[in-house]
Amino acid sequence: MFAGVLLVCFLISSGVRYQQFVTWEKTPAAYFVGERPMMTTLDAPFWLRWAREYNEGTYGQKNSLRSYPENTQTFQEMSVKESSLPLKYTDSVPTSSSSSLSSSRTPGIRYLDVPLLSFLIAHLSPFFNHNYYLAGTLLIPLLASLFILPLGFYFFMIGVPVSGLMGGLIGTFAGGYYMRSSIGRIDTDMLNLFFPVMIALLILLASRAKTERSVLLFSIGAGLCMFLFQWWWSKAGFVLIYFVILVFVLFIQKIRFRTILLSSLLFVLCMGPVTFIYSTHKIEGFLIDYSIFKDVANESVTVTKSKTTPASFPSTLTTISEVDRVPMEEVFRRVLSNPLFAWAG
Repeated sequence: MFAGVLLVCFLISSGVRYQQFVTWEKTPAAYFVGERPMMTTLDAPFWLRWAREYNEGTYGQKNSLRSYPENTQTFQEMSVKESSLPLKYTDSVPTSSSSSLSSSRTPGIRYLDVPLLSFLIAHLSPFFNHNYYLAGTLLIPLLASLFILPLGFYFFMIGVPVSGLMGGLIGTFAGGYYMRSSIGRIDTDMLNLFFPVMIALLILLASRAKTERSVLLFSIGAGLCMFLFQWWWSKAGFVLIYFVILVFVLFIQKIRFRTILLSSLLFVLCMGPVTFIYSTHKIEGFLIDYSIFKDVANESVTVTKSKTTPASFPSTLTTISEVDRVPMEEVFRRVLSNPLFAWAG
């Protein structure tokens, strides 16, 4: 019964978003260019281009204008020249024909090098006659609504199923999320609620498992889900947080120490040890960002062509609202009128 109602909530969320696409189809002159639907976010062309390049085998070869001017050959040569030792203090390295041949080869494209969103669109595009715009657009209703399922089951397991149903419906149509996961918004927002909730559900299942084998299996599932989350949206800070939660929850459930140790080890191995090590650095950077106010709008990149003729380039970060940083006090004030209650929470 509950699963059926939860599925209905999922279908409502998907249907409302798909109805937006149907509305677009009624006025193609306003929302389509040929057979390509329009995009409503500046990031969408990146995901779509990377999907196309992955299928064409040219991924990573057309990024010369990204991170301009740091990514240009001139800037890199100047940086190396300033930081390198004088030639008279270095030993020359002989070059062989074999090394020159190996350096000229184009390395194969690893699927992990391609963002998961682009990877999915690349593999779905053949079903849409290689219309990457259409393939990415029709992913939105399903992926943006997917978080409703683990959220509903999570609250069902803790004894408040109605809260899970209402939370899913209210969350999917909340102004901020609905805007960022509507038709045309091909971006990582689509699954940024699903993965955190799914990992939390797997940790809850691990803590309530009756056998050691089940605890280990759910820990593996949480680690694999975290791996996919990092592939989808590379924010390593989540890794350490969920690792601590997993260990703490198993501890308070009085799980055997050996099982806790194995579960945490399997979680780290499935998620990726390198990412786990890097997570502490990301959390440190997050705390610094919110403890020290930085005016990103006034930042600029300066490239010195010579000692007398500097050239300034405006920071493209000024066009991205997500990188604006405000003090934590201001963040809490926006959540609740009285920041003291937010701090207590």
